[in-house]
Parts: sequence; structure tokens; C-alpha cells
Amino acid sequence: MKGNRLLAFVDRPFAVSFFVLCIFVLAMRIVVDFDNTSLAVKVDASIESLLPSEGVALDAYNAVRERFVGDDFLVAVWVDDDLFSPKNLKQLKSFTSELEKLPDVNRVDSLASATYVSAEDDFTNIDDFLAELPNNLDEAKALKEKALANPLFAGHLVSHDGRGVLIAVHLNPGLSTEVLNERVTAIRNASNAAAGEVRNFITGPVVARLNTGQTLFADIRVVFPLAILATILVSLIGQR
Repeated sequence: MKGNRLLAFVDRPFAVSFFVLCIFVLAMRIVVDFDNTSLAVKVDASIESLLPSEGVALDAYNAVRERFVGDDFLVAVWVDDDLFSPKNLKQLKSFTSELEKLPDVNRVDSLASATYVSAEDDFTNIDDFLAELPNNLDEAKALKEKALANPLFAGHLVSHDGRGVLIAVHLNPGLSTEVLNERVTAIRNASNAAAGEVRNFITGPVVARLNTGQTLFADIRVVFPLAILATILVSLIGQR
């Protein structure tokens, strides 16, 4: 009896079309944010989203994160032939200070915040490397030589040729994709403003994760409408 009713329903093309249309409208209401004219789907590209909610794999991941530095960081890179100038070093120090004040920033590593230890006679001086900014090119050149002679700086915070510096920004773990986007945008804008004419860019694990999520989201925006359209076409062809 139920089978006969189902066959009778399927034999009515308009009823089937109306049923498909209702499902389509319901799906659109769930997936599309009509108020902001955008998809309501969010893509979580974090490593945690790829792991099971519990088990050996998650325990091993958490253990590694606790023992070693996590991947919740990004780096700003400045590159210029005359990077060690009084103006650029002043901007680098200002940029580092601005980053340290941003929300959800745990630590900032740069030449401006790096600890520099020097010995003079019977005294040992411990201070930030850029505690005193240079007033002229000769003082800036002397700072450059000190940075390149320090094995903790050269190849890490400053390139071996002195043409590039790295500013590592460590963020608090567990931030949502939306918050990460806001923080990366703020850091990128701050870097562009502080660097001036110095070529700069932002990269690192956080940026890579966000770019992966944006790529997946862009694919969804194309695939989802096509899947719905294909379903409707198949339904209409099946009624002929």
C-alpha cells in the first residue's frame, strides 16, 4: 500500500518538482547568509580539526605542542639594501612595540626585543639589542656588525648579509579562524605602515592555514551551487 502511494507520488512531476524546490530553499536558508550576501559555511583549517576528538593521535599532538614551540605563529619579513639605517631601525622598534600590544599576542621575537649581552672590563651588560637607537649611519653600521657577529641573531633574526630581518609573532593557541584572520590583517597593516618603503611581507604557519581554508572555501562556493543545480537537472530529467 505504501509502495503504491510512493509510486503515485513519483508519477506526479509537479509534486516531485515542488518537493525538490522545497529542499533547495531549505538548503539555501541553512548555507547562505542572506543578510550579508555570503555563504554561512565556515572552513576550519586548523590541525585540531583534522584530528579525532580523543585518542592516541590527539594525545601525541598535545604532548608535542607542550614540549616544543607550537605552530601558532607568523613572521613579518623586512628586506632592503639599507635596512640598518637610523630611520628603519626606529621603525622596526616601533613596529615590535606595537605588535606586543595587540590582543592575543603571546610573544614577539625581533632584533628590537632580543636580549643582548656584552662585557666591558669587569661589567656585564644585559639589555635589549635596540635599547638605544643609532643617531647616525656610523652607529647604525656598528649595530649591524654586532648583529651579524652574534650567532644567536645572524641567520635567525637577521639574514647573514644584513639585508633582511625577521619578526616572529607568537599568538595564543586555540584562536578561531575568524580571530586569526583579524590578527593577521592587523599585523599585515601594521607592517606595511611601519616599513614604509621597505619591502615587507607576512608568512608562516598561521598564514598557510588561513590560505588553505580560503582555498577550500572558494571551492565550496563553486561546487555547492553546481551540486544543487545538478540535482535539480537530474530530477527534472528523471520525470520525463
